[in-house]
Amino acid sequence: MSRSDARGRLRARIQPAISLLCALAIATTGLGCFGFKTINVPLEQYDPDYGYRPTRNEIRRERGDISIYLAFSGGGTRAAALAYGVMQALQETLLVVDGEPRTMLEEVDTLSGVSGGSFPAAYYGLFDDRIFRAGSSGAR
Repeated sequence: MSRSDARGRLRARIQPAISLLCALAIATTGLGCFGFKTINVPLEQYDPDYGYRPTRNEIRRERGDISIYLAFSGGGTRAAALAYGVMQALQETLLVVDGEPRTMLEEVDTLSGVSGGSFPAAYYGLFDDRIFRAGSSGAR
């Protein structure tokens, strides 16, 4: 049996399975376009004190005139490096707030991160400025 005959037989055996998989993929993709509607039910009452809100930070510290919210995106190592670099630049940027020198990072009110960006965000949340110390292992 020649090589081309073996390929032809293999192709003949695999072709129906590939056709079936393609048909299933098209059918399931098409179901997402059917008339399924998501209806958002209106709130009967709005309570500004319910849930997680940025105003809850006032409990922990006095908020000044400066509001900074950081949100770090995902993307693996690159996202983690970018988040770290942004926090480092904010740490090196000095401000005068109410006559006292402070870093811009100290003025951050909320810090959030997903995927790769969540690692430096969580580390900073746990260990504060120790993230910038060379050779720091975090908790003491």
